[in-house]
Amino acid sequence: MKFKLTLIPGSWRPVPVVVIARDWQSGSLESWVLCQIRPSYSRTIEDLSRMGLRTASWVFPLATVGSGLCLAYAFGVFFALRLSERIVTVIDTLSGAAYKVGQGDFSISVPVGEQDQLGLLVTSFNTMTTHLRDLREQERQRIILERDITLAHEAQQYLYPRSAPVVSGANVWGMTAPARIVSGDLYDFFPFCDKAVGLLCADVSGKGMSAALMMAHLQAVAHGRILALDQSSARPSPSTFAAMLNRDLGSRFGDNRYATMFYGEYDSTTVTLRHVNAGHCPPILISPDGEVTVLPDGDLPIGLFPETTYREQRISLPSGSAIVVYSDGLIDALNSKGEEFGEERLVSCCRLLPKGVTAESICTTLSQHVAEWSAGAEQFDDTTILVLAVD
Repeated sequence: MKFKLTLIPGSWRPVPVVVIARDWQSGSLESWVLCQIRPSYSRTIEDLSRMGLRTASWVFPLATVGSGLCLAYAFGVFFALRLSERIVTVIDTLSGAAYKVGQGDFSISVPVGEQDQLGLLVTSFNTMTTHLRDLREQERQRIILERDITLAHEAQQYLYPRSAPVVSGANVWGMTAPARIVSGDLYDFFPFCDKAVGLLCADVSGKGMSAALMMAHLQAVAHGRILALDQSSARPSPSTFAAMLNRDLGSRFGDNRYATMFYGEYDSTTVTLRHVNAGHCPPILISPDGEVTVLPDGDLPIGLFPETTYREQRISLPSGSAIVVYSDGLIDALNSKGEEFGEERLVSCCRLLPKGVTAESICTTLSQHVAEWSAGAEQFDDTTILVLAVD
C-alpha cells in the first residue's frame, strides 16, 4: 500500500488522506478516506521559509510595499519642506509689505504666485491695500472739500449785513441760522436815506453750496437793481423790482431752480410799508396793542416763469407795531419727536412779546423759542428772521 500526500501551504481547509484499495470480493478499486489533516499556519510559514523558489512569492511583495512606503515618505518630506519654504517666503513678503503699509505706503502690491490658500491670502492683502488707498484719497478729498466749505462759510458771513441801518422812527434786525455749513437763505437791508429802508428776505431752493451760490447771485443782482440808482424817483417799485429779479434769475441756474422772496420798502414819513411777496412765507404783523395778524400769501416765486407779474401791497405801521418776516425753516423746525414748530406756535410766541420791544429783541426771542423746540434734533432747512419795529 502506498500513500501520497499533497499539502497546499497556507491552506485553511482540512486535507483528506485517501487510500485506494481493491475489494477482494468484487475486485474493483475503491477510494477510502482514512483521515483529514488540518494544517497549521505556523508550520506553513516554516515550510515556506525553507522553500527556495517559493520565497519570492512573499518577499517580493513585501519588498515592493516597503519600497513604495519609502518613496512616499521621501516625497512627503520633500513636499513638506517645499511647502514650509513657500509659507515662510509668503509670510516674510507679507510682513515686509505690512510694515510699508503701516508707514503709509498704500501703493505696495505683493505678486500672487499660485492660486491656492496662500495665493488667496496675498490677493486679499492686495485688495486691502487698494481699499486703503481709495479711502485715503477720499479722506484727502473730504478734507479739501471741508476746507473749501469752511472758507465759503466765512465768505458768506460777509454777504449778510454787518450792522443794522439806522432809520428814523424805526429799527430793523435780521439773523440767519444755516442747517449746514453754508446757507441758501438771504436777508439784507437797503438804506435809501435816514427815513427809508428796503427789506429783503429770500429762500433759495435746494441746499448746500449750489443754494449758497444762487443766494450770492441773487443778492448781487438785487444790489445792482436798487443801490445803483441814486435818485429815489428812478428806483423801481417793489413789484417792478421783483419782476426784474424774476427775469434775471430765470433759467440761470437750470430748470426748476427758484427763490421765494419778500421785499418791502418802509418810509417813516408815511409810516407805510410797500411790499411784494413772491411765494414766501406770509409775514406776521404785530399791532401796537399786541394783536397778531398773518398777512395774505403772495405771488409765484421768482425764477420760474419770466413773464410773471407781482402785486404790490401796502400796510400802515403805526408806532409800536412790528412786522416779522421769516423763512420756512423756522416753522418747519422739528423737535426730538418729529413735530414741526408750526405757524400757530409762531403766532403764539408773537402774542407773548412785550409791547414796544425792539426788532433785535424780537429776533432773539423767536430764535430762542425755535432753538429750545428743536434741541437735540437734526434740522434740514435754514432759518432766517427779519424784523421791522416802529418806535
